[in-house]
Amino acid sequence: MSSKKASGVSVAVVYPGFKAEGMSSLAVHALVRLIGAHPGAVCEPIFALEKEPCRLNRTKRRSISSSFDLLAFSVSFEEQWFWIPKILEGFGIPVHRQDRRESYPVVMVGGLAARLNPNPVWPFIDLVVPGEAEVVLHEILDVIEQGRGVERRDLLRQLGEIRGVTYTGGSSSKLEAVFDDGQTPVSQVMFDSESTFRNMFLIETGRGCPMGCRFCAVSFSRRPAVFFGLDKIMDAAREGIERKMKIGLVGASLSRHPQLMELIDAMSEVGADVSPASLHPGLLGTDVGKRLLDELSQSGQRSVTLAPETGSERLRLVINKPMYEEELHMAVCRLAQAGILHLKLYLMYGLPTEQPEDIRATIMLVSDVHRWMVDAQRSRAKVGRLSVSINPFVPKPHTPFENISMPALGELRKTRNSLIEGLKKNARVQISGISPKRAMFQWLLSRGGQEMSRLLENDVLSWPPPNDLVGRTLPEYLGLLRGIEVKSGWSDNYHVDVGLSEHLLTRERQKAFSGLITRPCLRSVCLACKGCIGLT
Repeated sequence: MSSKKASGVSVAVVYPGFKAEGMSSLAVHALVRLIGAHPGAVCEPIFALEKEPCRLNRTKRRSISSSFDLLAFSVSFEEQWFWIPKILEGFGIPVHRQDRRESYPVVMVGGLAARLNPNPVWPFIDLVVPGEAEVVLHEILDVIEQGRGVERRDLLRQLGEIRGVTYTGGSSSKLEAVFDDGQTPVSQVMFDSESTFRNMFLIETGRGCPMGCRFCAVSFSRRPAVFFGLDKIMDAAREGIERKMKIGLVGASLSRHPQLMELIDAMSEVGADVSPASLHPGLLGTDVGKRLLDELSQSGQRSVTLAPETGSERLRLVINKPMYEEELHMAVCRLAQAGILHLKLYLMYGLPTEQPEDIRATIMLVSDVHRWMVDAQRSRAKVGRLSVSINPFVPKPHTPFENISMPALGELRKTRNSLIEGLKKNARVQISGISPKRAMFQWLLSRGGQEMSRLLENDVLSWPPPNDLVGRTLPEYLGLLRGIEVKSGWSDNYHVDVGLSEHLLTRERQKAFSGLITRPCLRSVCLACKGCIGLT
């Protein structure tokens, strides 16, 4: 364990939750790389595993609470908020910021969850960084390094003056996400034999997504989307290539990368096997898609994920994800021809304007996909596995659907049961997905305010928590949230400014209910959301 020095900054990067997720989280790799590049800083990644922080002995607790100048949480999902008070307590650090003495580290949180809604953990943290670390982290480290001997409150105020950083104990209500131009992709810097992706070298191909799916926070909370250049990606992949690892291409919209064909060819020339994080069915019907499938076949990949979201073409127009049955049919056939045995589909229910016939369309789509798989693989000795992940739609901040309430819990359960009953008629379909109750808690954390902190502080060591928490039942919490939604769309808490105009979200919501689509957000041709303005 590193110890505090008279000069220099000691940083612990904490990923709350599960180790497999942590080791595959490029956000953690980015922080480790950035801190390592600072001449006066040292870094130690800490992956907080389930109940482990609560089992630390007194010596370990004292070591963590006194050894670091900065405790930086990287949080990707709302449900990870649940771990922050547990981890702080386990590390021997007072959960509430006002109870921390001078010797305790500065507690900072960043990541996608902080960009969407940091209010549930507001009382527990000192600093919020809702944008990208590349823009602010070195300045944060400089201020801490130069602030030796400065009182804790004054140091936090200085840190809060950095653009893109908010001091939660200050008087300013401004919470601004500042983004990097995206010139350098993040690649893996840590390796662990227990990681889910232990045999794969992960590398970014871009940030954000230009597609504009109206339910997707990734698409709307980081605009414009950026794609890293071919040379940058190949440079970042060099270590993984030298290690003879499969290269995992990570990006919310890899299918839209303008140099995808060149990237595939360049990887092939150096003998690298590639694995895309996800694919759009429309890509697989193109020459680029065929080239990519050839590479996947040669690398031995046997499973691919597609996300049609719903079997209803009408609903796909509502959510701005046009995808036609012919595209999906061709994609399934080409995957089978390339030797891809197994297919996973991501599907949602409870979407805005959803009707019973839309649920029937989803059941029919899954049945069709299975039939297409069987027909296309008939000549092979083995028929692949079709997995289906069905999950409730959860309204997210910064999206056109942010102010839409979820259906009632009973209604979601009824819809889920109808889906499962219909899908189970096909015995070869494996069904997974989160429960409606768990989705409701996600909604609470993504849209609720600081009152949610009382829920997170409860001594329940499981998620989702029981229905009855801190004097309220789940229906009472949901009623509170619905009242907030009806009133203003936000509680009287802090709202992150990601650079989007309210006009854009209103327009997209209106187009959704009219069944109209919007073209992808391309930086070179559109300034409608103002997302391109002010990039560093």
